[in-house]
Amino acid sequence: MTNAGCGWIVVGYEDDNLQPDASHSKEIAATYDTTRLSDTANRYVERGQSLKLSVYMEVHPETQISHPIIRVEGFERVPLICRSTKSASDTSEPILQLGKVYTRRPGAATSEIRSIEDWDGLLKLCVSQRRDEFLQEFADLFRRMSSAVATPHESSTTRFDTWRGERRDDSGIQELPGDGHGYMEAAQMLIRPQSSEWGLPDLRKAAISVRWPYIDRITAKQDGVEVRIVQ
Repeated sequence: MTNAGCGWIVVGYEDDNLQPDASHSKEIAATYDTTRLSDTANRYVERGQSLKLSVYMEVHPETQISHPIIRVEGFERVPLICRSTKSASDTSEPILQLGKVYTRRPGAATSEIRSIEDWDGLLKLCVSQRRDEFLQEFADLFRRMSSAVATPHESSTTRFDTWRGERRDDSGIQELPGDGHGYMEAAQMLIRPQSSEWGLPDLRKAAISVRWPYIDRITAKQDGVEVRIVQ
C-alpha cells in the first residue's frame, strides 16, 4: 500500500461478505498497537526506510467489539524495498522476498513490481512525490529574487552574476579546471519587468557576461535576447 500511494486496512471482517468475523474479539483488537505494529512491519523493509502507520479503533454498533483500522501512508521519496524473506505459516507459500518491490493492486491483491505498466505507474508516483519538493525550491528561488533590492548604481550584469553565484553555491556546482568544459548553465528570469532599468542593451550585457563556451552570436530582439551556440 505504501508503494501504491497509501491505503486503509480494516481488521475483523470477512473478506467475501464484509460481515463481522465471528473469531474477532476484544483480545485480538487490543493487540493492534501503533508502535508494536510499526516495529514489526519495519523488520521487512530496507534499513533506513520505514513504514508510517496509524491505528484507529472503531466500535461495531451491534457487537460492541472494537475493529482496528490501520492507516498506511504512501512513501515520501523512494519506494520501499523488502529486506527479508517470509513464507506463509500454513502453506509455506512465499509471501515476501528479499530485494523485491511490492505494490497493492485493485481488488486487494499484493504483487511484485514486474511489468512495464507496473514500473510506469510507480515512476509516475515517484515524480509526483518529488514535484512538491521541486516547486518549493522554485518558490524559494523567486522569493529570494523578489526580495533582493538593488542599489541605484547596481547594474543588471552585477545582479545577474550575483544570482548565478548564489545558485551555483546552493546546488554545489563547482567550476571545472582548464577551459570549463563539462556542463552548461542556463537561466531565464524577469526581475521587476515593469522597471525601465532592464532595456535590451542591459539584457545583452548580462547574457554576454555568462561566458558560455562556443557562443556563435548574441542578438538583442524585440522580446528579449537570442543566444546561438555552435554545435
